[in-house]
Amino acid sequence: MLSLCNGQLLVDVAFEPPDEDFDDNVTISFREDCPHGLTLFKSDETIIALTSAEARALVALLLAAAEQNDVWLKGKA
Repeated sequence: MLSLCNGQLLVDVAFEPPDEDFDDNVTISFREDCPHGLTLFKSDETIIALTSAEARALVALLLAAAEQNDVWLKGKA
């Protein structure tokens, strides 16, 4: 579990037991622990189901953005 925004947003990634009808068994859940007026999502918990290919594509995008940020931060120093 990853805690973001000073602990107000909890992100968890998990493998859910396969459902024979679907192949989106990788889940990302977002839980918020803050007053409702400050929430990002409409519900207390939001779950997104991904296929393996979608999960890998998301990881690649996150790594590329992190690399760009690292390069930018080095340029500031």
